[in-house]
Amino acid sequence: MSWRPPKRLPILDKWVEVRQVSSEELKDVVADNDGALGAWDHDTLTIYLLKTLPSSKKQRTYYHEMLHCLIDLFLDP
Repeated sequence: MSWRPPKRLPILDKWVEVRQVSSEELKDVVADNDGALGAWDHDTLTIYLLKTLPSSKKQRTYYHEMLHCLIDLFLDP
């Protein structure tokens, strides 16, 4: 069974959305897209993941972006 990220999750008193998007959609989120596999957007409280990634790489990217999310929400609530 392949790993799938949650669609949204509660962190502190906020809901964080997780979206799996195409490379074109990801380019819209990441201004200096140099082959990004994911992104965290503090303004919309959304983690973006490239939907074409293999399951194991998607999972690593999810946790990478989750770290950005946690740092932002704990240091800049």
